[in-house]
Amino acid sequence: MKFKIFSIIGVVLCGFYAATASPIVPKEFYELEPRDEPVPYIFDPLPKLTDSSPTTRYYYFELSKTNLSPDGFERPVWTVNGQYPGPLIQANKGDRLVIKVINSLGEAATIHWHGIFQRKTNWYDGVPGQTQCPIPDGISFTYNFTLDQSGTYWYHSHFLAQYVDGLVGPLIVHNPKDDPYYNLCQDEYVVTISDWYHNTTSVLLPLRMAPGYTGLNPVPDAILISGRGQYNCSSPTAGTNKGDRLVIKVINSLGEAATIHWHGIFQRKTNWYDGVPGQTQCPIPDGISFTYNFTLDQSGTYWYHSHFLAQYVDGLVGPLIVHNPKDDPYYNLCQDEYVVTISDWYHNTTSVLLPLRMAPGYTGLNPVPDAILISGRGQYNCSSPTAGSNCNSNVTAATYNVQTGKKYRFRIINTSAYAFFFFSIDDHSLKVIEVEGTPVKDTDAAIVNVLPMHAAQRYSVILTADQPIANYYIRATIPNNCVPRPNNTINNDSYITNATGILHYDGADSNLPTSTPYPLEDLTPCEDLNATAIRPYEDSPPPTNLTDEFVFNITISNNTNNVSVFEINNSSFEVVFNNPSNQRILQNGNFDDFETSQNAYGYDHPDGCVQITLLNSLGTEHPFHLHGHVFWLIAQGNGTDPKNLTTFNLVNPVIRDTATVPGRGHIVIRYIADNPGVWAFHCHIEWHVELGMVAQLIERPTDFSKETLPDDVKALCVAYNSSINEKRSTTLPRNSMAKKLQIDTATVPGRGHIVIRYIADNPGVWAFHCHIEWHVELGMVAQLIERPTDFSKETLPDDVKALCVAYNSSINEKRSTTLPRNSMAKKLQMFRKIK
Repeated sequence: MKFKIFSIIGVVLCGFYAATASPIVPKEFYELEPRDEPVPYIFDPLPKLTDSSPTTRYYYFELSKTNLSPDGFERPVWTVNGQYPGPLIQANKGDRLVIKVINSLGEAATIHWHGIFQRKTNWYDGVPGQTQCPIPDGISFTYNFTLDQSGTYWYHSHFLAQYVDGLVGPLIVHNPKDDPYYNLCQDEYVVTISDWYHNTTSVLLPLRMAPGYTGLNPVPDAILISGRGQYNCSSPTAGTNKGDRLVIKVINSLGEAATIHWHGIFQRKTNWYDGVPGQTQCPIPDGISFTYNFTLDQSGTYWYHSHFLAQYVDGLVGPLIVHNPKDDPYYNLCQDEYVVTISDWYHNTTSVLLPLRMAPGYTGLNPVPDAILISGRGQYNCSSPTAGSNCNSNVTAATYNVQTGKKYRFRIINTSAYAFFFFSIDDHSLKVIEVEGTPVKDTDAAIVNVLPMHAAQRYSVILTADQPIANYYIRATIPNNCVPRPNNTINNDSYITNATGILHYDGADSNLPTSTPYPLEDLTPCEDLNATAIRPYEDSPPPTNLTDEFVFNITISNNTNNVSVFEINNSSFEVVFNNPSNQRILQNGNFDDFETSQNAYGYDHPDGCVQITLLNSLGTEHPFHLHGHVFWLIAQGNGTDPKNLTTFNLVNPVIRDTATVPGRGHIVIRYIADNPGVWAFHCHIEWHVELGMVAQLIERPTDFSKETLPDDVKALCVAYNSSINEKRSTTLPRNSMAKKLQIDTATVPGRGHIVIRYIADNPGVWAFHCHIEWHVELGMVAQLIERPTDFSKETLPDDVKALCVAYNSSINEKRSTTLPRNSMAKKLQMFRKIK
């Protein structure tokens, strides 16, 4: 058996290609030339050191900026010798390193040799302002020190936040004599892991350090392993357009199975990528990856979420925006656009709540949310009895910046498990221009002050920044009767009914808004936006040649386990994860042998017209979502007598994919059967999905059975059937404590502590700091002045003195903090932009 050593360095090391730094021999001490071409080390075993030690190893580092795309997104990268991660330095304990650094970055720099003791050479530790002056642009400086240790180290810039931009590399020191594991392995590799940003720190750092900024550190855009990553080019910031193809590799590390559903995406010819476990695919087991691969033949505001159990309630959601530069009538009307998500939120996970909701004998309603979030942020009442000791009362509200006179498109997505919302922005009317992928007419009726939204619904609105410069509240409010909370209901003592964000005008102060909300008393709660506000932009009457018609009655009853379940036509849906319905259709072309509990309804007329009448005998409303289609909503109203429904609109009905069935009411929808496959039709209150309010629509099985299932979709079921982790774990891990170690980097827990000891055997000035670079720049640094009496007896090399003279005379000692013209920061359509 062959063993390999992996030296793993967890740093901001990013890159697409890197090579071993070539040792160089001096013609004269300060004129160093390359000896040979670089040898690759990323993904290859480290080259063996063949020369004897101790020896002096010479290296030549030129620092420069190079455009690279380590994760597929191109940006300027701070490099060493044009490489990224930087060149490998490899030596033996006792060797001397002489490294000439030529700075061609256009700004000052230093190199810190992370973990190296620098005994008797404190001035080469590379910390500007503590052990040396920065190296000015256009100047060279030589680091010269002896290695009296061995192990896995790295080097990086210590000037401002340059190493976040890529100025890093590995430094491996071997110990052939005393390393007990030296001869145990035949090969070894270096692996770097890092976060990565698409903006440079010259853009991000001024934003992080801006006066009045109350947010946290910038969130990375990607993660890199040995300088390589896979950016999700389907994200809104990557500019997804109609006609684009999305290839999304999902690696499941949840500890339980999962799927991803692409909510609102038609999945024509790719039904198996719709992400519904038991209907269109098997779940993705823990530790397994699966790639979704589909083409977007539509545009609008969509989102993605897990469809496995109730995972999306725990946070597995995100926006999916598809632009249409050619045909969107509102595409060029706004200067900028934002995505806003609104959602309910629970403090217990669904692995706790769902068993309670589905417990035998439970007679309450759905769990009451603990909070409301706007773009992932809310304000919980930390003084409440249920708050607990970890409650943070200082969460910054989601803030959206606008400039006077500009128009903004806000894409609003209700990602809730349960809640209906009234959404509004104080003193600003909202002009609705899109509902779930369908542009709407440009009329006065489309202008609203308050936007009603049920779970899974989406709208685009135009906001004109035409009010006095100030701050205004953004509001998401749950009407009381839309989330009833009788005493026998889980979490009924929650009193959170609203959340606020902030619309901030450029030039306004940082004080909280004083604006007042629009009145809600005259609005009808729990119902969809009036149809007159969202007529299709282009007249589109529904088809009249009905070929297939279904009537679905929604009821509730207790099953044989005394669990209160929902039924469609007296049958509660029961998912079979390991035998997806579409694979059953592909095998035999029919659904006649489907179990009653599969709630399967089929139709087989090519391009036929399907009509579904949904009758809700219950007192609460249900937002129903149809996969694979949009539909004409030809009727919606009170009453459940199929012979006495509201008048059908066959002229200009609303077109959407999620509509609310009123309590003791009905909806009637029509759509064209132009998308063969298996499509879910279900209430999007997630608690109701888990309790069986789901139907399967088997569309044109004859045509669908002729399609070929991709091999990876088949293999997923094999992997799932052999997995043992298909059920969610509810076990809480025990607390663990690290053993005492001699290390140079340790993590202080939140509201916790560490205690360290070391021997004062190395006179000099040593930095002690948090290695989150944003925190370094914000001052989380101490200087440890070790044995100054002894250190004061040492002699500073002339080149170190000269460096300060050069730096003081340079004009480039400070990095530019001005946002460059056409910078990515100005172009990004941000999911959540925090002031």
